[in-house]
Amino acid sequence: MFNIKKTTTAPSEPGIYSGLSNADYHAGPGISKSGLDLIARSPLHYWDAYINPSRPQRVETPAMAFGTAVHTAILEPHDFARWIVMDKVDARTTAGKAAKAEAEARAAAEGVPMIDSATAATIARISTQVFGHPMISNILDTGVPELSVYWVDEDSGVFCRCRPDWLGADCVLDLKTTEDASPRAFTKSAYTYRYFVQAAFYMDGLAANGLNMYEFIFAAIEKSSPHAVMAYPAGDALIEAGRREYKRLLRTYADCLAGDAWPGYAGVWELALPRWAPESLDFNNALASDVDFG
Repeated sequence: MFNIKKTTTAPSEPGIYSGLSNADYHAGPGISKSGLDLIARSPLHYWDAYINPSRPQRVETPAMAFGTAVHTAILEPHDFARWIVMDKVDARTTAGKAAKAEAEARAAAEGVPMIDSATAATIARISTQVFGHPMISNILDTGVPELSVYWVDEDSGVFCRCRPDWLGADCVLDLKTTEDASPRAFTKSAYTYRYFVQAAFYMDGLAANGLNMYEFIFAAIEKSSPHAVMAYPAGDALIEAGRREYKRLLRTYADCLAGDAWPGYAGVWELALPRWAPESLDFNNALASDVDFG
């Protein structure tokens, strides 16, 4: 349905590519939405994560590992079926140690991750809920997972990249595991984790490669039972806000590259109450009332 190039090494030319491992994608050229999030915090944070020669190796957290497992089970079930599932064992016993060592050896030999049986059961329940959602299930009927997209932003000249979870027939689907998939909570998450920037960045990256998608849809999936699922199409206003933000950050990034200067925070900021604090709050009296002078 669109031109896909094949590669096993990170490309330096614009295009939509298949065959690139997740590790090679993240280690390759181009700034991603995750990189833009760090620029938004401060250019120094980006430098420390991606440029600093003494930067520590990234370690996958349990939350990241769980998210990867959910993504694989839903988007690439044939790959997930190869994962090694280990039943719960008592690693303090000789038999338990042996069973764990055998499972780890199989995983290493076959080049696949290992997952415990309880987590595998949870992911099975999540998959059932996701594929039971009519809209999301329909999108997953046709499409391609985990393609790598590269382009040059026309305004800043910066080489960019993104990796959509799923390219459907006319939309992009992105899976988000969350504690609360309700509209109130997920709207907050969309701002806090800057999902609005992601939607605009991905849509524009695809458009730069001649692929104009109709919609960007977030599939919010609760990690805890009953694993409720909600679909959130990104509205036009949200995408436009994300576009303004990522364009601003790309200009900052381009300036940092040009001058090889990666500033941190301004250093001094007068502390004040947040704008959402009640106007009736008497700060001095509130402090005094909390103090017990005995």
